[in-house]
Amino acid sequence: MQSASGNKIMRYSTTSDLMQETERVLTTAAKELQLQA
Repeated sequence: MQSASGNKIMRYSTTSDLMQETERVLTTAAKELQLQA
């Protein structure tokens, strides 16, 4: 799963795109953790 995410990150050409994707992933992970808690 981590390797797949790494491959996706390599496709981004700008830091802005990378930061937006990172923020989206972290937000999704946080929501999933809250649902599991």
